[in-house]
Amino acid sequence: SEYVRTMITKCIDKYTTIRAADENSPGTKLSAKDLKSSGRKWSVGDGSTYTQLETVVNRMFTKCFAHKQFKQALGIAIETRREDIFEEAITRADERDDMMRYALRVVLTLVDSVKLRNRLLNILVGIYSKNPSPADSVHICQCLVLMDNPQATADALETLLLVSEDAAVTAYQIGFDLYENATQQFLHRVYEALSRSVKLGHLMEQPKPAEEAKKAEEGAEAAPEQPAATEEPARELSEEDKVIKKRLEHLNSILSGDKVIDLHLQFLIRNNKADLKLLERIKEDVRNSVTHNATVIANGLMHCGTTSDQFLRDHLTWLGKAVNRA
Repeated sequence: SEYVRTMITKCIDKYTTIRAADENSPGTKLSAKDLKSSGRKWSVGDGSTYTQLETVVNRMFTKCFAHKQFKQALGIAIETRREDIFEEAITRADERDDMMRYALRVVLTLVDSVKLRNRLLNILVGIYSKNPSPADSVHICQCLVLMDNPQATADALETLLLVSEDAAVTAYQIGFDLYENATQQFLHRVYEALSRSVKLGHLMEQPKPAEEAKKAEEGAEAAPEQPAATEEPARELSEEDKVIKKRLEHLNSILSGDKVIDLHLQFLIRNNKADLKLLERIKEDVRNSVTHNATVIANGLMHCGTTSDQFLRDHLTWLGKAVNRA
């Protein structure tokens, strides 16, 4: 009946308010307006009233599971801070992948509390990690970036690099996503985590810090008569290590931005459709200072980012005439 539905809605709203207030101010008591006169306090640990509310909410979850309304149960679980129901709604869903995508989208777009979002993302990472696939690694790293966990991100990339060439391609895609979405500080910490890896650390070139290099140069100038210390011979790499090292170099070039910039530049050069004849015609037909400056600016806009300076090289004498503008 409408009365029952209204009571259930009120119970869920009150339960949600209590759970949210208890999360924001743990250990405090929340007064209920309808019990204010009796002096009763509402909180997670306060007797039968809260227990009765939780019983109503649990019955609502049971009904949702019985009717396979997993998305509705997941939404109520997020509002009521019931992380156990959040995980159960995902694991019991018939279409797990679709439910995981839905849960991730809801967490990223609708959850405002940073603490709650990180806890939910941690649950998603745990579910993805139970039966991981290369495709799941993309979602795992997306969650880890939002959780600001570079070490776990580096571990996921390391696993992909060591598995196979196809899995390494997924690692490259994750690297591109990280470069586009993560901060430079996060990328630097991922690189450092990879360099400390037991399986990959010996395959990475360790740059000498600037201070150590400077001290070494000063020491060499102060004592030129001392013979230089013999360096340890380079470790011979196996064929498998050479393959993994090549994959690692590709990933590092992506994380550092070198590969992204190179690909972007190649795209601009390959798709450069600038019409130099049009610039030539403007240069020859109109001869005044304003048009001269406009032609130079048009050339810059037409070749923006392509590193093409052919028009300027062909007309250096003409370009030098505009001493006050171009």
